[in-house]
Amino acid sequence: MSERTPEPDPSTPATTTYSLTTPSTTLTLTRRLPAQDTTPQGALLIWPDTRLTSAQTCLASNGLACWLARYGFDVGVIDASPHHPGLIDEVIPSVLKQWATISGHGKFNVVAQGWTGVALASSMARAPELRRMNRGQILLGSRRHRSRGTAEATPLRELWKTIRSKVRGYEHAKPIHPMERYWLKGNPWQDSDGLDYGKSLIRGGMPPTLFVASEDAPHCTPGDAARFRDECGPHQGDFLLLGTACGFSRDYSVSDMLADPDATKEVYPRLLDWLMEY
Repeated sequence: MSERTPEPDPSTPATTTYSLTTPSTTLTLTRRLPAQDTTPQGALLIWPDTRLTSAQTCLASNGLACWLARYGFDVGVIDASPHHPGLIDEVIPSVLKQWATISGHGKFNVVAQGWTGVALASSMARAPELRRMNRGQILLGSRRHRSRGTAEATPLRELWKTIRSKVRGYEHAKPIHPMERYWLKGNPWQDSDGLDYGKSLIRGGMPPTLFVASEDAPHCTPGDAARFRDECGPHQGDFLLLGTACGFSRDYSVSDMLADPDATKEVYPRLLDWLMEY
């Protein structure tokens, strides 16, 4: 692990909220400006999967957005469901271009969680100009295919997750994007208009990507994340397993990567180390 700067001042960076209009929807972006007296590190966009983690969790004083802003990042957080039907071809391209204008940076990092990571990679394949804006991305527990033995949770577990979601303040719902359930069943990475995303990336084009996995069978296993990494074609990719097998104190779930209090000690520093290289 590379050496980092000392812990930053614990003060909360300034916040500004924007309403972003896309061709098919309107969503909210909250910007955490870099903390004062820090070395500027560029811009970064965080898009949590709202079924797993709320934007408010990322924006809390101990959340990833505020934590990275204390290290000098200009951070934007999207507060919207990543399951809109026009997400891949309309919403993501519009949001990335608007964030480039708001932040004033032509290139920036992206952190995407869950299904958002699959949609982001799909957008990179569909619109090559977006790849040039993405300096490097971190995909937290993103999978396009569900491995055997990782079927949907039992009704009792689903009930518990729904209760926990309401307590923590984030959305828990079934997939609504038209391609999500189809892709999770192992069908080819093709869209309804016939575009083959895998073929679009076979000659490269994905920005440097850190694939973060966990032993979280209902949402994403290490095998699921590794398979998705391989589907994304040749690119500079790294892989991180957040579990006891790799020296962590526990096996993090996909939601815990952003929501668990211990993430500030074990997960965030590893993400920061990677971001500092890109």
